[in-house]
Formats: sequence, C-alpha cells, structure tokens
Amino acid sequence: MGFLVLDRRSRRAAEILWMGVHPSAPRTGVGTQLLTDVLRQLAADGPQLVEVKTLDRAVDYQPYEATRAFWERSGFVQIDNRPTPGPAPRQPRRDLRGGTWRDDRASR
Repeated sequence: MGFLVLDRRSRRAAEILWMGVHPSAPRTGVGTQLLTDVLRQLAADGPQLVEVKTLDRAVDYQPYEATRAFWERSGFVQIDNRPTPGPAPRQPRRDLRGGTWRDDRASR
C-alpha cells in the first residue's frame, strides 16, 4: 500500500528521498503508519535528524498542498527554501527537517 526510500547520510542523520501511498489509500493512515515505523526504527538505531524535501507553497500545484500538510502534521518544520536543481524552470523547493526524538508516536 505504500513505500518509503531512506538514505542514511551518516550515523546521526537520514533523508527520506521518496515516500508514496497507493492512490486507493489516501488519508487511511497508511502513510502515517509507514513514517511512524521508519522513525521508530531510526530512533532505535541512532539518527537524530531526518530531512525531507518537497515543493514549496510558491509552486501552485494542488497535490503538494496535502504533501506539505502531511509532513508538517508529522512534526517536520521548514528550514530552507531553495530552487530545485536541474534545468529551468527551477521550482522553489522546501527543505523540512524533523528529529526522531520529536516523534512522540515512536514511544507508543
């Protein structure tokens, strides 16, 4: 129903490169459970910083409104706003960071 691609940047940091839920399962808790499980595993294994990148609000693209809301509900906060890499048109990208220690669901 869902997947998450994680890159362990170092012993203490990781980046979520890609996460998705099957189109038949939006707002069913699948993404939240997947993220909770991954953050719980990371918290037990050492990383204290988790980063994810998504499009910024300046990009008027409705599907990303739900994406940004998901990450913010999950405790991630915006730390930067940069153009996406690659050829034009370069879209503003939102960098969000969260710490595994901030996810209170991991303790449940």
